[in-house]
Amino acid sequence: MIQRAIDLDMRLRWVLYDEIGMTDLISHHPKDQVEYVSSFINATPRYSDLRLAELFDVWTSYTQSHPGGLSFEAMREITNLGYTEADLITLDAAREPYGVNNTPNGLYTAVTGNSIMRSRWIGGSTSIAASP
Repeated sequence: MIQRAIDLDMRLRWVLYDEIGMTDLISHHPKDQVEYVSSFINATPRYSDLRLAELFDVWTSYTQSHPGGLSFEAMREITNLGYTEADLITLDAAREPYGVNNTPNGLYTAVTGNSIMRSRWIGGSTSIAASP
């Protein structure tokens, strides 16, 4: 009976550990990509009224005149996540030291000063958009 309860409890964990990667749960977008999509939306009249095929045509036209190297699918994902200025934060490794190498050239201290977007869960409201 106890073994059955353990087996049932572990069933989802096996899927999470074995089948689902972090990118299936949390999305990551560089800050400049989020800004690029925002510029596209601001430059597109009636953006929210466009059907998918119309949006694709407008996107294709926009990316030809404003190269950005972003796919239509990535644009849609960023749009659906709904980033705002409130999501923008600046990393400061000194606030939360992590690991043993917190020297100026350490793995985690090297990101100090980077601007990122707060985490966004896919399908919910939490993706990371980091500046290069």
